[in-house]
Order: sequence, then structure tokens, then C-alpha cells
Amino acid sequence: DMGLIERHRVHHGGLVVCAWVLSAFARSTDTEGRFLDSRMTYQSLGGPDAGRTSFWNMSHKMLPVMNRLMRRHMSRLVSRARTSELRGRLAAFRDVLVPDGCAFKLGCALSGVYPGTGQAAELKLHAIYSVRAHTAVSVEATAGRVHDSDGFWPAKWEKGALYLWDLGFNSHERFIDAVSAGGDVVNVVGWFTARSQ
Repeated sequence: DMGLIERHRVHHGGLVVCAWVLSAFARSTDTEGRFLDSRMTYQSLGGPDAGRTSFWNMSHKMLPVMNRLMRRHMSRLVSRARTSELRGRLAAFRDVLVPDGCAFKLGCALSGVYPGTGQAAELKLHAIYSVRAHTAVSVEATAGRVHDSDGFWPAKWEKGALYLWDLGFNSHERFIDAVSAGGDVVNVVGWFTARSQ
């Protein structure tokens, strides 16, 4: 208390990044659980005992590194997509596009910003995944109470592409719009297919 003893804690930035990446593959129900997973993973990888605040502060310091790694990885995917080809039965299509939504639980303090349905606050990401690009080609964020179907209304359909969607996206208007624009649609629940003329 008189400044005679100082406690020094050395964190390993590389292990912090690895811990967060590995924790992303763990089954966790909320943000708090993901944070605990990453902190425990950090210690199991050999990082020193880290208090909650200490680990959180170090994680924030490593955000630029994680952002750069993500941008580098996405750049590799994009460059590979230019030469990637759909093979076999999918070779007839320009691309295979799959819309889907994923909701993430948030702290109740954000309920006024991102209201959910089953709980106070959720952030939902509406994505369109491309088989040709090996990644999501579009991601939009909304409140959790926005239905997946409402998050997928393309301004322009890709001619020659195969669209796969589940029952949650089923809409006669959307189906007719896609096929009229030259797309192909498969409802993966009902296995209802239509080939554009």
C-alpha cells in the first residue's frame, strides 16, 4: 500500500489472440460465456493467471492484431475465389448462394438498441454465403427480433446462381422474383425446385 511492493504481470499477446480464436469454436450460449472460455483457454495454453479486468484489457490491446489477421484471411479468400470453380453437378451454376441468419445474446443494457424476441437484447447477422467465394459475400446487422426472411431481399438477383434457403425464407413473391431474374431456387426443407427457363 505504501508503494514498496509492485506486482508485475506479463501477458503474452500471441496466446491471447489464440485463446480468442479457439474459444470461437467452443459451444457457448452468450458473450459472457465466450469471455470466460477465452480466459480459461488462455491459461490452459500456458498464459499466466489472469484476472478478469487484466485479461479484458489485454484483449482490447490485441484488437488491432485480430482485425489485421481477419483482413488478411478474408483477402486470401477473395483472391482464391477469382480462380475457384464449382465442380460436378454445381458446375452448371454461376454460384451457389445460401442466406441465413444468426442471433447473438447481448447484455440487457443494450435492449433498447438491439431488442430481441426470446430475451431482452440480441444482435442478428443476416448473411449470404457463397460457395464460389468460400465465405459470406454479404452481412447485415439488425436487432434480434427481425425475422431471417425480412433480412433477405436482394436488390438484384444473380443470374445463373443457385439459391438455397430453408423454410424460414419461403415466400412466393421472393421465389417468383428470383426465378424471373434468371436464378434457380431450392427450398432445402420441402425440396421444391424450379429451373429458370
